[in-house]
Amino acid sequence: MAFGTRLSELRACFIVELEPPTGWTQNHHRQALAYRLLASSELEHYVESRCISICRGAIDRAKKQLSSSSGFALLVWFATQNSKGAIPISRLHLAAWLQEADKVVIAYEKLVKRSHGISGDDLRRLLWPLGVQEGDIDSQLSDRLDELANLRNPAAHTHVNRARSMTEPKTEAERLESIRALLAPLDARLDHYLANDP
Repeated sequence: MAFGTRLSELRACFIVELEPPTGWTQNHHRQALAYRLLASSELEHYVESRCISICRGAIDRAKKQLSSSSGFALLVWFATQNSKGAIPISRLHLAAWLQEADKVVIAYEKLVKRSHGISGDDLRRLLWPLGVQEGDIDSQLSDRLDELANLRNPAAHTHVNRARSMTEPKTEAERLESIRALLAPLDARLDHYLANDP
């Protein structure tokens, strides 16, 4: 199911919108916290699944001798972590690493599974091995992910009285919607790096 669809479903279940926007109860704020946690989990699942899909596709293309910036980047990433010799600096040098292609996927999936939450730094850690460049990541996306992580972590691990924030519950949904919108161009770049050389 698409990430946007899941956000819409969660919003319908947990976000109460009142007109005029007054009279929020403690329960409304608890529901907004539940939305924050569940939507954050959906975001993390979406990003991780998307990255693993790109990795598998890129390595599959590399095995078939099809060009892919992501495939090249993944092989370099794996080789630099596992080489006891010189760092491969060209496609010619990487040819020997193609026999390790299945291990590249396993290593990348382990990297993804070690991730807990999605902050700006977490996202970068998952994207660098796929060949994504710094300029591909909108600074607003990174900032919004950091903001969400800073709000999510206390809500996940301690008691949070959301009512003290004095914000409408719908701000939780608006925050995730803005992240979803900022992810769209990055998704397009991932597809480009999967199917093309730089």
